[in-house]
Amino acid sequence: MKHRITLLLTILIVALAHGQNKPGQPTTVDQYKRFTDSTPLQTLDIRERLVQLAIQNPSFEIADGNIAIAEYNLKIAKNSWLDKFYVIGNVNESVINGTSTAGNIYYPKVNVGVNLPLGTFSRRNSEMNIAKETIAIGQAQKNEKYREIRALVLTSYEDYLQRKALLELQNELATEQYTAYLTAQKQYADGEIKIDDLNQAYKSYNVELAKQRTLERDLNVSIIEIEKFIGVKFSDVLAAYNIK
Repeated sequence: MKHRITLLLTILIVALAHGQNKPGQPTTVDQYKRFTDSTPLQTLDIRERLVQLAIQNPSFEIADGNIAIAEYNLKIAKNSWLDKFYVIGNVNESVINGTSTAGNIYYPKVNVGVNLPLGTFSRRNSEMNIAKETIAIGQAQKNEKYREIRALVLTSYEDYLQRKALLELQNELATEQYTAYLTAQKQYADGEIKIDDLNQAYKSYNVELAKQRTLERDLNVSIIEIEKFIGVKFSDVLAAYNIK
C-alpha cells in the first residue's frame, strides 16, 4: 500500500511539474522551430518532440498560406503607384512603310504619360497599412494556434502518463484479486469456506477486472488523441526514445 501511495504522489508531482511552462520557453512558432531545429533529437525532450510534430499539421500550412497572401498584397500595394504611368505606341502608315512624307504629323511615335489622382499616395499608404496589419494578424493567429496546440499536446501526453501509471497499478490489484479468487476456489473445494465467500471473491475480482478494462480504454484514447495531433504513430515516437 505504501508503494502505491508513493506511486500516486509521484504521478501528481510529475504532472504538475510538466504542466508549467519552463522559463525561456519560446512563445512564437518561429522561435520554437528555431529551438527544435537547433536541438539534436537525442537531447530533445519527448514532449518537445511531440509539439514539434504537432506544429507540422495542416492548420499551420493554412496559416502560412494566409500570411503569404498578405505579403503578396503588401508588394502589390507598394507598387500600385506604377499603375498610374502609361506608355502609348503610335503605329501609323509612315511607321509601317518607313516613309517620312507625313512629316511631324505622327510625331512622336511613342507617348509616355502619368495620371496621378490626388488621392493616389494616400490610398497607397492605406493599402500598405492594411496589408501590414493583415500580416501581423496572420502571425498572431499562427502563434496563438501554436500555444493552443502546444498546451493540448502536452496535456494529452500527461494524461497518457497518468493513465499508464494508473493502469499499471490496477493491473497489480487485478492480479492480486485473481489470486485471491483462485485461493477461494481451493478453500471452497477443501470445505474451508462457504459458497457465498467464493461468490464474493469472484465478484471482487470482476470489479477490479472492470476497472482494468476501463483504464485500458482510457489509455488507448490518450494515444489516439496524441496521434491526432502529431500525425504519426505514437509508438514510433516512443521507440525513438527507447520508451516502452
